[in-house]
Amino acid sequence: MWDRIQNGKNIKALIKNRTKSGEYYWVVTDFEIKKENTHQKATYIAYQYAASQGAIRSIEPLYTHLRQLESTHGIEASLNYIQSFLEVRHTNYDDFMSRVVKQDDGILKKFVSRFKKIIHLR
Repeated sequence: MWDRIQNGKNIKALIKNRTKSGEYYWVVTDFEIKKENTHQKATYIAYQYAASQGAIRSIEPLYTHLRQLESTHGIEASLNYIQSFLEVRHTNYDDFMSRVVKQDDGILKKFVSRFKKIIHLR
């Protein structure tokens, strides 16, 4: 995410944040990069709004799996998984995230489950 932002590319992300009391909440964050000219420092603006329950239900299984991969095999394993996940669906991150944010049901959960089975069969 930060690589894209620092390279001047906008990104939308579903982010899990933690409150001071230790509770979690999900937000959709749409980053926008403002730059007047090529020699000027970029200004980053983040627009946040509450994630729908459908989007949260849809992304949580993938998020959990990516976190498990990262904790056991490192961030590269997590990155490789998400790249393969997107390739199998013939999509890219931006299109995928747009669909998830608009998601009103748990259909992604089924896809993640099926994809895990495909990966383990290889």
